[in-house]
Amino acid sequence: MLPIEVVTVTTEQNHGYRGVLCIHCRQPIPLSDTAARTNRHLRGQEKSTDTVVQTFTLRCRVCHLEGLYMPLDVVDCDGIPKARHRCTSQIQNLATY
Repeated sequence: MLPIEVVTVTTEQNHGYRGVLCIHCRQPIPLSDTAARTNRHLRGQEKSTDTVVQTFTLRCRVCHLEGLYMPLDVVDCDGIPKARHRCTSQIQNLATY
């Protein structure tokens, strides 16, 4: 009888997303759909001499604070974005309405 060789193939998926680092706690924040569209649009435009600065506001999923970010702040983040969690008190307040 011939020996049977078992080959295990592991595939490592390279998860990544575009985001910014929280200005308060430095944890990665994934871009919202609106911010991602704005970022793609601005990257496709030529540099102009206008003094208009595009910014967007994002809330951190770790410290829950908001920050104002510019397209220059956008970076490639490794891994999978953290899930957004709602406070149980907010859920209970919504249930009473």
